[in-house]
Amino acid sequence: MSDKIGMIHKEEIKETLYKMGILSTIENGEAICYCCNKTITLQNFKAITKFEGKLYFACENDLCVLTLCSLDNSINEDINGK
Repeated sequence: MSDKIGMIHKEEIKETLYKMGILSTIENGEAICYCCNKTITLQNFKAITKFEGKLYFACENDLCVLTLCSLDNSINEDINGK
């Protein structure tokens, strides 16, 4: 399985998270939003990224998603030297 995942249809989230090996992390309340520290659930899960082996989650709050996207962009810039 590739480390890159684009958009996922709502109906496929649970199956995709299971294949990634992180469904239980979310179902057990162990995933936390990178921005606001809210516990991530299947109902409020919106985005995920991975850097240096660590997963970062964002809840459904638009600001949290934007913050996570900004983190992902800065990570890409650091890696690519831009």
